[in-house]
Amino acid sequence: MVSSHGARGLLNGFKGRTGKGGNMSQLKIFGLLFGLAAGFAVALMDPAAMLSVPAMWTLGIFVGGVIFMIFDVMPDYLVTLAMCTLWALFKTVPFDKAFSFFSNANWWLMIGALGMGVAAQQCGLLRRISLMIMKIFPATFRGQTMALMGAGAVISPLIPSTVAKASIFVPLSAGVNDAMGYPRKSKWSAGLFSAIWMGFICSFPAYLSGSFLCYMMRALLPKDVQAQFDWIYWFLMTLPWTIVFFVLSYLCIQYFYKPEKTDVLPKGYAAEQLVRMGPMSRHEKITLVILVASLLCWMTERLHGVPAAVVALLAVVLLLWAKVFDRAEFRAKMPWDVVVFVGTIIGIAAVFPILKIDKWMAAVLA
Repeated sequence: MVSSHGARGLLNGFKGRTGKGGNMSQLKIFGLLFGLAAGFAVALMDPAAMLSVPAMWTLGIFVGGVIFMIFDVMPDYLVTLAMCTLWALFKTVPFDKAFSFFSNANWWLMIGALGMGVAAQQCGLLRRISLMIMKIFPATFRGQTMALMGAGAVISPLIPSTVAKASIFVPLSAGVNDAMGYPRKSKWSAGLFSAIWMGFICSFPAYLSGSFLCYMMRALLPKDVQAQFDWIYWFLMTLPWTIVFFVLSYLCIQYFYKPEKTDVLPKGYAAEQLVRMGPMSRHEKITLVILVASLLCWMTERLHGVPAAVVALLAVVLLLWAKVFDRAEFRAKMPWDVVVFVGTIIGIAAVFPILKIDKWMAAVLA
């Protein structure tokens, strides 16, 4: 077997023999050949105990795909799409099983979540809410990092898409940074960015509607346990973690990134930004009503029994119908590569049990 030092030396050898432009090409060729060789080696092995020939081919395709992703032979969503396609081609599992997640409610919830994120990004509603919260807190570094994290705690459950929240609010930290006069890429700039990142992105597990990933995690639980974890129960169970997360994140930002002197935002910065935005537009009002109604429906799912995916899709239909965003934006701003990647990679969870690969892995690890 090749040691980690040997593998590192091999990669460094590629780097040493090629220029910057050829380096990735050489590595991709190596990854392609390595992935094919490893994949066929596993696929052609005699089946291990508990496994069948189709299971070995499934594992071989999986191993080859993982190596392809490690060496960036092709984009990850193409690799996972190819894996599912090859499973169907070689009939290791039926087509509907290989692509089973695309008929799953959680996949449609993801479509709805991303669509809601596009609408919220287009109309500017969430930026307005953030500025209103920033206006309440002191204009110092300490006050504004608390405001940014607080805005994340308020807004995060409204948009079940971390991709959308990142695209909307990361630029907000840059604006605050420039207004406070911090150099870009300074530690103070990193502190403001961290407040956005922790408050809006990393806090998503606190709320069932904080990300479609939470619904996917719930979907992996036994059916009787899934029914127990509605929005309220999820929030109560994660509340201890949420409190510790926000408190420690805030303290760490102050410890690692706080400026040596007290800097303040220009007087009335948040109010000035709100004035520039003008009064709430029709699209903002529509989006606010739909987002709040969706959140209330998610919170009371146990009472009315309407699945979260249905609520999210209905919200997108209404947002499109109200022209908060249009067909062109639905095509261009929805991250369809993410949709395909998540749909195919989560499908592995359905394929492995069919071929008893999960039980075999559990036995081997035990």
